[in-house]
Amino acid sequence: MAAEAADRSGDPDTRVWVRGRAAIALGYEGAAFPVADRLAAEALRLDDRPSLGRLNAVMGRAHVAALRGDRSTALTLADEGRRIHDRVGSHEQDSDYAVPWWRQNVFLSLLLARLGEEHGAAEAQEAAARELPPTLPRFTTHLELHRGLMMARSGDRAGGAGYARAALEQLPPEKHSLTLRMLQAEIESVPAG
Repeated sequence: MAAEAADRSGDPDTRVWVRGRAAIALGYEGAAFPVADRLAAEALRLDDRPSLGRLNAVMGRAHVAALRGDRSTALTLADEGRRIHDRVGSHEQDSDYAVPWWRQNVFLSLLLARLGEEHGAAEAQEAAARELPPTLPRFTTHLELHRGLMMARSGDRAGGAGYARAALEQLPPEKHSLTLRMLQAEIESVPAG
């Protein structure tokens, strides 16, 4: 519905942003891969100019590729996302809809953890943690869950799941988003090493 409403606006930036935002939300959550892929592809076809919508679409596609096991495509898209972010990152904003440097690193942290790129994921986690605004504490929990995923993927599924669960319990229950619960479920479903 949001994409249809954006289309009625006739504004290309809005059309791309709505689709890109949906693609990163679904890709990050690891949900509805075909829908995330379709919306990202539509966003990328609508306008090839660098924008936050395009950045979100590219990073959403990168997460879908990683979850499908397509490492090469995921890393290529991550590099493209970095280049776009260098041009259009919304560095001055701290909101769920902006993509400042710390938020781009949250995207990269999970993507690289999913790919088993422990060194790159740790670097992204450290970069994000340095700039995370104190007004958005759940993103610290996101980074901790990414660490739990890395533990699980490296063979310690029980330890990774426990680490992630403990991090989630440090956050007040009213801040437990669907996304965080889905990340916890992803960690718990990593095949035993």
